[in-house]
Amino acid sequence: FLPSGAPVEFDPPTAPDGLAATANAESIRLEWSAGPETDIAGYTIFRSESAGGPCQTIARNVGSTSFVDNTVPAGVPFFYTIRAVDHSLNRSDYSGEVSATATGSNDLAAHFPFEGNTRDSSINLNHSASYGTISYAEGPDGSGALALNGTDAFLQLPATLPDRQEMTVAAWVYWMGGAPWQRIFEFCNGQDETMYLQPRLRFAIKNGGPEQQLNAFPLPVGEWTHVAVTLSSTGACLYVNGDTVDESAAVTIRPSDFSPVLNYIGRSLFAVPLFNGYIDDFRVYNYALPASEVALISELLSGEGAVYDFIRNLSLWPVPAKDVLYVNYDGEDNHGLLTLEVLDMNGRVLMRRETQPARATELDVSSLPSGIYLLKLTSRHESLIKKFIIRH
Repeated sequence: FLPSGAPVEFDPPTAPDGLAATANAESIRLEWSAGPETDIAGYTIFRSESAGGPCQTIARNVGSTSFVDNTVPAGVPFFYTIRAVDHSLNRSDYSGEVSATATGSNDLAAHFPFEGNTRDSSINLNHSASYGTISYAEGPDGSGALALNGTDAFLQLPATLPDRQEMTVAAWVYWMGGAPWQRIFEFCNGQDETMYLQPRLRFAIKNGGPEQQLNAFPLPVGEWTHVAVTLSSTGACLYVNGDTVDESAAVTIRPSDFSPVLNYIGRSLFAVPLFNGYIDDFRVYNYALPASEVALISELLSGEGAVYDFIRNLSLWPVPAKDVLYVNYDGEDNHGLLTLEVLDMNGRVLMRRETQPARATELDVSSLPSGIYLLKLTSRHESLIKKFIIRH
């Protein structure tokens, strides 16, 4: 049936032009040019495992001229074509075919900063779905955080997100108490195939047999704490505020052994109370972060922003910044040029400038959208990073 108000006509739109595929570590991004028609309702995306081979529809009614396929395994080439569909349901011919292969290189697979929404801010767009009464609170750095009421609120993550051999899951957690077996997260297929983190503090993973666990002292109630779990070829490690609190080479099960598809933040699949508290800066990496990188991300929203001891010599103001950010460095190394870089939270460099030490430098940030950023200063002898906020 035609949509209400659509004209009865049979002229198909022209085939989309300029289809291009960009390979990322965890996904493939497609972009194309719109045709001359003004009545395009959307695009249908087709994928094949061989050139010119039989294809599957992987997305319908795509309303923009770009699409991210975040369900691809690394190292496998995929082939794509698209068709335009107008409001009268006429379909164009297929576009030209393009191919790309996700690299699988170490990268951030998903990042949920919870700035008023539950979307993934990484290039992979692994957005979550919310259930119950979702709200937002103040995070550890004064920006937004996800508030879960312990009654009906939780998030569900994409089915393919934790299906990997190595990974890191990290987040800031503000636990409001209650049953210590609540779930900060759980990725599972059922009771015998699961991995989870509890505020008691326990990480466990199971694949049919007994659980393999990491344990530490319970999280404090009413206080922000950074937690992280890494799984690597040599075992598992549990971190609190950037410090190792338990590790074991005897943890040998990996998520890829059972490919969990029921993946939650704040909920278990079983009769376990929902998480009661706040969660912020929830991250999933496709590799096991080394201890130094866990320490780094534990500092990003801590309010200190420090990565190295010399951070006291680096000052930023005003924070939040609106249109201009001032940077001053007065370290021991007062000779030679300094390099200033503004990065997004995925580590992409957005701005770079050279300046002199012991001099306030003005950075024009008016073109950057409101959000959380990193300022990296590099001198001859040290590298410093501070988190800052832009709020227009």
